[in-house]
Amino acid sequence: MNANGTGRVALKQGGLNVEPVWSPDGTRIAYTDKSGLKSYVYTMNANGSGATLVKRGYTPDWQPA
Repeated sequence: MNANGTGRVALKQGGLNVEPVWSPDGTRIAYTDKSGLKSYVYTMNANGSGATLVKRGYTPDWQPA
């Protein structure tokens, strides 16, 4: 989102999307998607495009870094 609050993009893959974190260079965001018994880790571009599945499984994956 822009500093004035415009241009917001929702994190949405299908489950509960939580714990977003910026990459060190500020170009990407990593976040956890909790869906049923599975959890997934995604990354995406800072503008909300290019969501990429990084990890999935039955073990909890929280606080990506």
